[in-house]
Amino acid sequence: MAKSKFTTPLPKPSPAQVKECLKYWETESQFVAQEKALNLILTEYPHNTNEQEILLKVSVLNSFYSAGLMNNRLHEMAKHILSLKIDEALLEGDGSIVDEIADITYEDGTSTNQKSFASKYCAIHQNDKFAIRDGLVCDVLRYFRDTDGFATFGDPTKCSYVKFKEIVEQFIDFYGLGKFNFRQVDRYMWVLAKRYLLKI
Repeated sequence: MAKSKFTTPLPKPSPAQVKECLKYWETESQFVAQEKALNLILTEYPHNTNEQEILLKVSVLNSFYSAGLMNNRLHEMAKHILSLKIDEALLEGDGSIVDEIADITYEDGTSTNQKSFASKYCAIHQNDKFAIRDGLVCDVLRYFRDTDGFATFGDPTKCSYVKFKEIVEQFIDFYGLGKFNFRQVDRYMWVLAKRYLLKI
């Protein structure tokens, strides 16, 4: 079982802690501007039935969120998403669609699993139904698993997305954070990790 990377104790999660971290996030003009730009794109192109519209969202998301796709793979990812017909699953908050997006075989035959990108793509469409999985969030979840035992799990970067979402839901329930949506909780954990790992 992978251990957390934090060497300094983190403050106990609470609604007040989340609000404080969200307030800090809102002072970062770059992040706020990027979020507004994404929202504009999603307002204009909310669906995933047009390859060019999907490609625009894939490209912007990959750039803003450092989602890990190589530039020469963006078009193939857009075609992959189009083929999955994901809109109904997004509306239903069906976590299995994240794993379907993540598991891609490119035209040259190479396969990869883009777990972080896929969760981010779904979350920007439905931020109250999909939690973002990235390394910093997983570091925070491991820390509080080891500190408070809020849930039992192995490596949250490797489990199915449905399991990962369940872990985040257990985190929210355990610490009484039900008034916040997944996106807000993600921002809270991201700021927390940045402060205590990267010393922002």
